[in-house]
Amino acid sequence: MALVGGRGREGPKPPDPPGGAPNAAFLKALEAVVAAGKRGLLGPAALAAAERVPELSPRTSSSVEGNSRGVSQEVPGPVPLNAQKKKKKKQQPRVAMAVNAHLPDVTSPQKEIWICGNSVVLASEKRAKNSLHGLQLGIPASRAHVYWHGRFAMKWEHLLLVLCDIYHKRPSPSVLIIHLGEDDLLPSDNFSLLMSMKNDLDILRKAFPDTVIIWSSLLPRCGSKKHEKTEHMEKALKEINTRMADYCNKIDVHFLSHSSITSDKTGLFLPNLTALSDAGADIFIEDVQTVLRLYELFG
Repeated sequence: MALVGGRGREGPKPPDPPGGAPNAAFLKALEAVVAAGKRGLLGPAALAAAERVPELSPRTSSSVEGNSRGVSQEVPGPVPLNAQKKKKKKQQPRVAMAVNAHLPDVTSPQKEIWICGNSVVLASEKRAKNSLHGLQLGIPASRAHVYWHGRFAMKWEHLLLVLCDIYHKRPSPSVLIIHLGEDDLLPSDNFSLLMSMKNDLDILRKAFPDTVIIWSSLLPRCGSKKHEKTEHMEKALKEINTRMADYCNKIDVHFLSHSSITSDKTGLFLPNLTALSDAGADIFIEDVQTVLRLYELFG
């Protein structure tokens, strides 16, 4: 059964939060997107679309202040999310810090988990829908709601615009998982892609200081080595993953590795060698569940 077609039915959605002030940090982030485009770090399509982004609908962000994270360690690792900070009498403006962000309180009901990306996310969503744990991945609905947003052949330059669109419709995320980039990868010279990835993750880190951001490592897009171009692609993929692991550590973003999904395991890919099979999607889902367990979301 093909796994990259239309999207499956979503689970029940929590109600939107009551009206209030828009997220000023996110507006600042969108301004940064435009600035990045002027420096040549974003494609022309992304820049043009970013300049047309409307003002966000006035509403209160659902993020909740938690304990501060410490300075990033050498290896990205989990940070407990079940500690709650005393509320301030008067809300103070947040200063977005890459190594001193705030954590959400995931013990409150109906926290948001966004899983956003390309056909890998799309295939995993369809597989999860038919699995024992369902689209919630085994997480009780009383604790969090898992929102899937996969798009076939989605490019990296679409990420911030897609997240902006989701932001209009959903409460702010407590956890944001991003899997994207295989459709942008070239056999050589991926400097622009690497810079865009770093730039956009840095923007998101500042726009969502209370959110756990998880960057999911790139997966091979074929299940066999047939020609020299494929070997170059694998080398480029490994280089991107290595550099992004280092950068995620610097800006306090969790790096999620998929070490069990490799190009020599042909059974993990569909016959066209461009998307995950059921077995491959199962492993991807298990990796996501593993990292979410580190953040005590399962109860």
